[in-house]
Amino acid sequence: MIEGEIIKFYRKKAGLTQEQLGFGICTLSYISKIERGHTACSAEIIELLSERLHLDIKKEILRFENLGNQLNQWHKAIVMRRLKEVDEINIELKKIPYIKSSKYAALYQLLQARYYIIKMNYKKTYSILQSVQKEHPSLPLMRETC
Repeated sequence: MIEGEIIKFYRKKAGLTQEQLGFGICTLSYISKIERGHTACSAEIIELLSERLHLDIKKEILRFENLGNQLNQWHKAIVMRRLKEVDEINIELKKIPYIKSSKYAALYQLLQARYYIIKMNYKKTYSILQSVQKEHPSLPLMRETC
């Protein structure tokens, strides 16, 4: 459930515990299940949680659903070396607050590395790749070549 991932991001950003977020709405264990995507919940519960977090959940869901398309566009623009488009998409992606904490985090970071290769900023590229290796150990092993 996309809603759960969005709610988790904004709950943490607001500095709330799961218990605080759910107080008077639902239980701690239910919030946990929502955030992990392990339960389908009513639109009413999602709306109440969204109101508590002061966010427009419908707008955020659309933004999240579009994120995969934006990353694919960015990748194509990088491969085709359409530099103006590459920079424009990069600026737009940086505006998405949960991009580094979503299911797209690894893809975003790997595309950032490709972006910095085009920009010939190899130190930044190397730093990103080290970070990806550390944060996403389940990805295939990256080997240094010299």
